[in-house]
Amino acid sequence: FSLSLSLLRPPSSKLLSLSEPYIMSLSSMIVRKGGPSTVRRKLDSEDEIIRIPDCDLDAVADRFRLTLIGRVFNLQGRSIDALIHLLPRNRIWNVEGRVRGINLGNGRFQFDFDNEADLLSVLNKRPCHFNQWSFALERWKPFTSESFPNTIPFWISVTGVPVHFWNDQTFIAISKPLGTWVSLDSKRARIQVSVNVDMPIQFERRIEFPNGDIGRVSFSYEGLHRSCYTCHMISHDENVCPQLT
Repeated sequence: FSLSLSLLRPPSSKLLSLSEPYIMSLSSMIVRKGGPSTVRRKLDSEDEIIRIPDCDLDAVADRFRLTLIGRVFNLQGRSIDALIHLLPRNRIWNVEGRVRGINLGNGRFQFDFDNEADLLSVLNKRPCHFNQWSFALERWKPFTSESFPNTIPFWISVTGVPVHFWNDQTFIAISKPLGTWVSLDSKRARIQVSVNVDMPIQFERRIEFPNGDIGRVSFSYEGLHRSCYTCHMISHDENVCPQLT
């Protein structure tokens, strides 16, 4: 089949032009149907900060004295409701029937205990993990920051320190760049440090000896199952690391 060139020729510019009244009517339709003006009003309203009134923290402190707040860092494929359901069981925390969990949203959750002994027994089980991903767990405090809780206490085995330097002062000095020192076992080259897991996990550090020699130590975190090998964050694995193209 063949088509004449006249049929393929585009319409004249006069037919394609829009009159000014028609353009104005289109603009009014966009505004009525929630166009750019509506979007602008929504953005302006989001900029308005809602002021929260002050509250009596002393009055609520007793209410949450047996409460733990948890935070999951890897949100992909992690079910907070499943975590709340499974953790109290006998083979995990062994507090079933004596604790109640609440999903707080944004990866956070709350556990309310019936007694102090159960609460402390759970804290002593840290570092905790669910589906091999570590999560933070701390006693309630009157927090407002979205990053709370963000610390996990890890026992860290230190490799690379000559045995004649295995003393408390050496391992306390090594623990300072890693986080907040909690405890140590200098006879076994182990330190317990509360680590800020919103930052990359450190696996190596350089050290300087009194004579000026520079050495290197490596760290092995007990209870840390999964982290990103590229950026050393615990919030994801290497498959979705933002540093990799």
